[in-house]
Order: sequence, then C-alpha cells, then structure tokens
Amino acid sequence: MRKLTIAELRRRELAKLVAFKTESPTDEDFREARKLMNSFYRLCGLAETNLYLSNEERTCNLKSTKRSEEREHAWWERLDKMFHELYGLNLVYCGYAPSIVKVTPGHGVSEKIQRHFYQ
Repeated sequence: MRKLTIAELRRRELAKLVAFKTESPTDEDFREARKLMNSFYRLCGLAETNLYLSNEERTCNLKSTKRSEEREHAWWERLDKMFHELYGLNLVYCGYAPSIVKVTPGHGVSEKIQRHFYQ
C-alpha cells in the first residue's frame, strides 16, 4: 500500500470533519469545512512562528512579538468558537500548536481531527 500524500491526508481529515456535522454532506459543507481547516493550518503556522519568536533572545521582548501572540490568541478564540458551533469540537493546546478535539465531561479529551504538516 502506498503512502498517502499530505494533500490526500488533509482531504481525508476534511471528510471526517464534515461527518461531524451531517451524514449527507453537500458541496457547500465541504467548502465551509475547507475554509475552516485552512484557517486552522494557518493558525498552526502562526503558533510555530510565535514559538520561535518567543524563545529567541533577540525577539522575545519585542512589541511585534507581543502583538503576534495576541493575534494568535484572538484567532484561536474565533476558530474555537466556530469549531464548537458547527461541529461540536474544540481547539486545545497540547504542545505548541492547537489540536482539534472532542471534550467529553467525565471522559476527558480525545483528538478527532489529525494535523498534517508539510515538512
């Protein structure tokens, strides 16, 4: 069996995300989910950039680094709200980048949508 490309893995995760919303998805459901997932991947990229900026001696105390971290936080709040309203999922930080999870009271957190990054 051949190894799936990053694009194929992302499409598979997109289909899993849409399945959380409806059993019979339309093209509009896929467009909406793709837009949300693209925003999620850009947020992950910003989180990685902020990790480097905040751990570099020359950039950790700059105003631009602080603004970038505030931008990341506001973006995270907006995406978390959208994921929760549309799919019943949440974003949580387990490391430097957010994960898409299902929070079940009394049972904890389980990751539902995998992140796939280009190396």
